[in-house]
Amino acid sequence: MEKYSKWRDPATGIQPFLTPQPPRSGASLSGLPSRAGVYGAWLLRAPLIVVRMLLLLVVGIVWMAADATDALPSHHRGVRRVRATLRRWRYFVLGRTALFLCGFYRIDYENAPARRGAHQLHAHADVALPGDVLVSNYQSYFDVLLLATYDAPIFTTISETGRVTPISVWQALLAPLCSPGADGAPVAMTLREASLYAQHTATTPAPLCIFPEGTPSNGRAVLRFTPVFDRLDVAHLGHRVHVTSLRYRWRHACPAYTEGSRAAHVCRMLGQVYQTVQVRRFSSREVRITAKPAVGPAASGAVAMDGGAAKLPGDSAVDTQIAAFLCMPWRLKRVNFGVPEKRAFLAYVEEQQRGEPAAGRAKRL
Repeated sequence: MEKYSKWRDPATGIQPFLTPQPPRSGASLSGLPSRAGVYGAWLLRAPLIVVRMLLLLVVGIVWMAADATDALPSHHRGVRRVRATLRRWRYFVLGRTALFLCGFYRIDYENAPARRGAHQLHAHADVALPGDVLVSNYQSYFDVLLLATYDAPIFTTISETGRVTPISVWQALLAPLCSPGADGAPVAMTLREASLYAQHTATTPAPLCIFPEGTPSNGRAVLRFTPVFDRLDVAHLGHRVHVTSLRYRWRHACPAYTEGSRAAHVCRMLGQVYQTVQVRRFSSREVRITAKPAVGPAASGAVAMDGGAAKLPGDSAVDTQIAAFLCMPWRLKRVNFGVPEKRAFLAYVEEQQRGEPAAGRAKRL
């Protein structure tokens, strides 16, 4: 693990990019995994993986066929409202079915209060309306399925300069680990413009979902944000902001997908009998974004801006407040790593993988 220490945050000691590994099981006396145990485990998991893949394929075909109706243009307000309602119910049924087939039999979903230590009964709950902005931490393609299930939003990709491009749920599921950048895209826009697009211009109005980190982490910290909130006047955003913080509980294989083959990761996930995810949702009445964030545990009506959600160099006031909500439920810390560091990390991993066969041949010779 020493070769990956370059991507360990010096302030916290956290490595946010490397996929966490489970404790060794089925190991021999030498400490190395038993080959018979590994092969036996995969032999038992193979039927489960095949059955789940086939059922997910059926769900995907039905989902894509139903989504085709959203592409039909309509400017009538009543038709658009009916479409939005049908989209929400459709995404909930199909998304929850897909998550169930992936092993998420139970989802620990709660509306969280903004005040640290407050009881859950004091938390407010509301529905994300078309044009509202949904903000979430980013760990895996499972995040996309979860948010699609509960909010049916329009997903986005964010460039390193903070420009936003709306994408479909399928593009979000298959999105690269580091976005190639949306500055040159025909529909690259600011966050305010994207929010208005989701409410008025999209064929089916829906909330707007953004992952401000821009790239998945392993869930041990919150990465530095892309400048999507820079130059954002909260008073003129015109829409509400909801924050969702996710955490996966796992035993054998981590659901966070940060590097490596996507197909291999999907097979590992489908080979697990069950998986658990915890969701904490801060509604728009809890998320009170101001021009100057409150500081200290006694901040009235706002989450305290201390501890793990410390302000990073270059953060805007909105960055600090949003990050505090993402960190608070799990007491996460922030690391001063973002998309550029992740891109360098992926390049290094690819270089190491290309060099391993050559090193192995040299050792045998």
